[in-house]
Amino acid sequence: MGAQRVAEMIAYVGVEAALEDHFSHGCYPPIPAIMLPVAKTAIRCADAGDWDLQIVLPDGVQWRRQTSCSVAAVIDGLRLGAFLHTINQNGSN
Repeated sequence: MGAQRVAEMIAYVGVEAALEDHFSHGCYPPIPAIMLPVAKTAIRCADAGDWDLQIVLPDGVQWRRQTSCSVAAVIDGLRLGAFLHTINQNGSN
């Protein structure tokens, strides 16, 4: 999903719905909704420049056999690049 489409979706339906749409329609295989809080945290941390911060993953979710992963890995793995710098700019949480 491109940055313009992300910004438009956030303006109309909010961050949560835009991420849900991205996870269910923009990713293959679809990403489960359990990852929404992780995605939102990773976006905020990346926007703040905290790319190496470790984020604890939800119960039962592992990344490379670990229960946490870096903000950079979340942004890359969940394809969230277009969401960077959109949450706070649009007044959304």
